[in-house]
Amino acid sequence: MRRPVNATFIGVHDYDDQLPDYSTEGLQQLAREMDELLDRFEVGRVRDSAADSAERNDLLLAGNYLRQQLWELESDHFQHGNPCVYTSEAIVGVIFHLRRN
Repeated sequence: MRRPVNATFIGVHDYDDQLPDYSTEGLQQLAREMDELLDRFEVGRVRDSAADSAERNDLLLAGNYLRQQLWELESDHFQHGNPCVYTSEAIVGVIFHLRRN
């Protein structure tokens, strides 16, 4: 699970005891997985030009989200240069637990 705090937020509590892996290896693996997903979206867009407009919009949104996440991983504004990234994941993870039903 690459985003356990997000999972907790949406109600998937299987990873409540985990935080994201922001180690060098963890971030590299995350980037590889997002690159692979982006490649699959690009292939899908070219291969399936007959998809309806909702599917095309979903594909566009997902692809742009992945591109943004990849940019963030490469920049100094997030994991590589902003200590708030680490503390906010921990704090938000606790807050999400307090919001549980």
